[in-house]
Amino acid sequence: MANTNPITKWLISRKELFNLSFTQYGWPERYLPALYDYTAQISVNGISSQGRGTDLFAEVAIEKASAEAIERYLCKVLKMDSVGFSVSGFVSAIEHAKFEALERYYLNRHLCHKLPFYRIDESAIESSIVQMIGQLEDNSQSTFVSFHQMQTPIHEYGIVCFIEDTKLNVFSLGFAFSKNLEHSLKKSFVEAIPNFAALKEKELSSTISNSLPNILLENKPWHLSQSFYSQILPLIFVDSELSNSKSENKIVEEPELETLQINFYTLPELKDCPIDPVKVCIRKNEVCK
Repeated sequence: MANTNPITKWLISRKELFNLSFTQYGWPERYLPALYDYTAQISVNGISSQGRGTDLFAEVAIEKASAEAIERYLCKVLKMDSVGFSVSGFVSAIEHAKFEALERYYLNRHLCHKLPFYRIDESAIESSIVQMIGQLEDNSQSTFVSFHQMQTPIHEYGIVCFIEDTKLNVFSLGFAFSKNLEHSLKKSFVEAIPNFAALKEKELSSTISNSLPNILLENKPWHLSQSFYSQILPLIFVDSELSNSKSENKIVEEPELETLQINFYTLPELKDCPIDPVKVCIRKNEVCK
């Protein structure tokens, strides 16, 4: 894992300039000890940003947090939204950005046209993911986890992970898109867990722990709002026969994509930063009517 953190090393070498700090959260010890969860906070030229990283390896989690902090900083400086924007990724920044743009595109198509998601049977889930789910359920009573597939072209996997505490009425959603089912399942699960843990512990205790991410406790992300929940829930838990019988005629076709290279060389504070920023946009996005 020694070569997995070039962005983190670069930021640390400029710690004073960026007012860099890292925070490690303690919730994995209580829910899923195999995971590491960090945030990276930076502030330069009066602009502050924060990145989050969760992974099975500490160095990878820290690198994800560092990269996201840079991404959000660039988005603020360049005044662009962060959907489909990436400075690094699982394979490349371009592929990471493309997958994120497509993830949001297919999710929007489901919501716009009320298309059901297909429930993924446990037998199709890789054993290591099943083990993590089992560990979470053992450590968090009354917890329910399920995976649901977006209607995407064959050999592309847009996944929604749904985690709920049925007694506390706490839920979380995670999303992922890639050309590998196992990768999408794991990514969506890992994305959903931190919010679930934070929101559950808020319900369990009236005292906010310093180990919890305050942003999640004070302001829920858009995909955890009650309005979004009421939109997506009927599409996730539909009639079992409809959900499990994939109709080829309903598969949403891949949209036209446009790739934009991001010029950051005019920003002296990012000189020599080991990133290759790129933004992927949907060229002809369909609008809900």
